[in-house]
Amino acid sequence: TPFNRDETIDFERFEREVSFMEASGIRVIIIGGSTGSGNELNAEDLATLIRTATTKSNLRVIAGIIPDTTKDAIHRSLLAKEAGAAALLLCPPTYNGMTDESALAFITDVAAASELPIVFYDHFNYSVDLLKTIARLPEVIA
Repeated sequence: TPFNRDETIDFERFEREVSFMEASGIRVIIIGGSTGSGNELNAEDLATLIRTATTKSNLRVIAGIIPDTTKDAIHRSLLAKEAGAAALLLCPPTYNGMTDESALAFITDVAAASELPIVFYDHFNYSVDLLKTIARLPEVIA
């Protein structure tokens, strides 16, 4: 995500980047991913970036959801969906840690609220059994 010196989003440069990616043959982009500036974006900025990309191009957008709570994840997911996101890159909250049970509840709660396909994204914090269960969820595509 390009930023101005005052830390606001440089939407003009963002639009140029989106155009460049589309012209290069890219068909899907992630906005708000964790290895970029996703954790620096508030929910409204994330939605505005998604809306900009989906209205200025034919790219499909996966929205990076990096929340502090399940409630925050649902809020971000609903705004992303309204803005045109095709799927979610869902990172579970990590501040307090999550058990296998709470991680599964988190994913199913966000999936039920957003009704968008989910790419589950996390480090190796969960059991193999949980990952198998997550992989069988119909909303989880990766």
